[in-house]
Order: sequence, then structure tokens, then C-alpha cells
Amino acid sequence: MNTEDMELKAISIMLKELEQLPEERKLPALKYVIERLKLPGSSVISEKKKDSPENEQTMQTNQNFDNMSIQEFIDAKRPKNNYQLIACLTYYLEKKEQITEVGTLEIREANSRARLPAIANLARDIQNTQYQYQFIMQASEGKKKLTTHGEKIVEVLPDQEKVMSIIKEVRTKIRRKQTKKEDSTK
Repeated sequence: MNTEDMELKAISIMLKELEQLPEERKLPALKYVIERLKLPGSSVISEKKKDSPENEQTMQTNQNFDNMSIQEFIDAKRPKNNYQLIACLTYYLEKKEQITEVGTLEIREANSRARLPAIANLARDIQNTQYQYQFIMQASEGKKKLTTHGEKIVEVLPDQEKVMSIIKEVRTKIRRKQTKKEDSTK
């Protein structure tokens, strides 16, 4: 068997196997193969473009939201930390289950239904999600609700670059407000 025949056989096998994967898993599988073989061009695939499959996946996730379980939703959003996870759980509870205000108990139960490990210090993480990241805000006593900022974060997930740009934008606005208040007291 010559080199061209071997190449065609390898391509045929890869295509056959990739076609059997769900759409959202095809690109990660292909990226893995390229990185595993240390092939040049892996940076081309990992570059994020406006019409990249990750952005397409975000759009599909947002469109298929009505048909998703909480576990599928969290799997699709791939939150990077507990703060993003709490925002995702709150988003799901508010938008899908019409629970307008959530507390520690509702978030803990949603986390459990998503079959995720328990969040070690949930009360602290909820507080940080509110005060440090401002993904959620105080609603009524002991209850929280998602901020518009938090909603934007969840909607752009799993794209961490967009998440970071939204966080940076919001923190800049907060600093400006604090600076204006400090200037007026002088």
C-alpha cells in the first residue's frame, strides 16, 4: 500500500467516525487529534472567529434551551468556576422553571439535579457571585436574582473570551462610578 492509499484510508476512517459524533463534539475531537499528533495548524483551528463552531454552539444552546434538562444546559455552557456555575443555575431556574428569586437551597438542589459535585462553601460563593462578580443581586430577604450582567455572561458561555470582556466592561463602569463619588466628596 503506497502513501497516498494509506492517507485516503486514514481520512476515510476519521470521517466515518467523526460523522457519528454529535455536532458539538466534532470540533473538540478534531482539535484533540491535531494537538495529540502535534501537527502544525492547530492554532488555526483553535483561533476563535465570529462564525466559529463555539459561537455557533452558544447560539444553538440558547435556541434549544426549552428542550434541555439542567444537566444538558450546564454541560453545554461549561462554566469555568463556581461563580459562573451559580449564574448558570440561577439563569436556568429563572428562565426555564420560572423561579424568579432563588436562595441557597434552590441553587443547591439545582446543582444536585445537574449531577455536579456539591459546592463546598456555597454561601460564600453566592456572596462572591453577588458582590465580587455581580452576576446576581439581592431580591428579597435571603433570595437572589440574576443581574442583566449575569444574564449576558450565561448567554455567551462557553466562550470565555467574551465572558472576560463583559466582566472587564462592567468593572470599568463600577470604577468610574466610585471615582465620581470620591471626586464629589473632595
